[in-house]
Amino acid sequence: MPPFRAPYLALNSFVAPARPRAELWRTLCGLAITAVFGFLAIQAVLISLVVSLGPVQARSTIGDVATGATPQGVVELLFLYLPLLLGLLLGLALMMRRGLFSLIGPPRTAIHNFLWTALPLCALWVILLPLSLLDGAVTAHLSFWQQLPWLPFAVVGLLLQTGTEEVMFRGYLQQQLAARFSSRLVWMAVPALLFGFAHYSSMQYGLVAGLVVLWSALFGLAAADLTARTGNLGAAIGLHFANNTSAILLVGISGNFGGLALYNAQVDPSDFTSGLMFLAIDTMTLAVSWLAARLILRV
Repeated sequence: MPPFRAPYLALNSFVAPARPRAELWRTLCGLAITAVFGFLAIQAVLISLVVSLGPVQARSTIGDVATGATPQGVVELLFLYLPLLLGLLLGLALMMRRGLFSLIGPPRTAIHNFLWTALPLCALWVILLPLSLLDGAVTAHLSFWQQLPWLPFAVVGLLLQTGTEEVMFRGYLQQQLAARFSSRLVWMAVPALLFGFAHYSSMQYGLVAGLVVLWSALFGLAAADLTARTGNLGAAIGLHFANNTSAILLVGISGNFGGLALYNAQVDPSDFTSGLMFLAIDTMTLAVSWLAARLILRV
């Protein structure tokens, strides 16, 4: 396969670890191992909750996690990504004979890109927070002092959640596909579409579920582009971390994992117009974030 050209020259070194074992059957087997391990591990957690807490209390705890209605529920949901990450690492070791850092890129550069993407973007959303409060649908939820004890756990959980998703979609899938196919329609678009469909939930999003899938796919394209331009996952994880920090810690959606946010937006999932407006704002925010990351990192 010919080398990738500008602006994606860095993708050549990023994809190199995947080239020796880039067969599609290996890629699919790795995903299957991830899914099975993650499913079994989460089932084990649920069974242990029932045994230790009893059916009634366990059902209440699981409900808090499923809706993210409380700070504890949000943190527990974020840490449920750990079994998925362990499953991916197991599949990677068994099928590709390689480890985590082969999916991330050079650690030092990745950390640099993460910090120089995540910190400025997080600061920007804090500065712009007062603009969100002008919307009458946004109301106070937690005070800073109520949120503060949960922040260390939330930051670690956000790193785990965003890192796991980026390692899977922009690391594992993008690497494996780019090692076999030169077309952007494959190595960039396919993981982005799968990332989008992974966020489909008609129960949570109602009539705007399809728009959420579309927005998530656009996010996947932006993250894939940053990964291909930089040759590591640092910027993509930074973009993802800043986006989710804003949505989970600053302004969340009431009834949809908003339990740890300072403010909650009252959004009716059945109101297509309202959902469309919020997603339009999120799309503009994504575009600004992607351009800002490129300017900061000069890629």
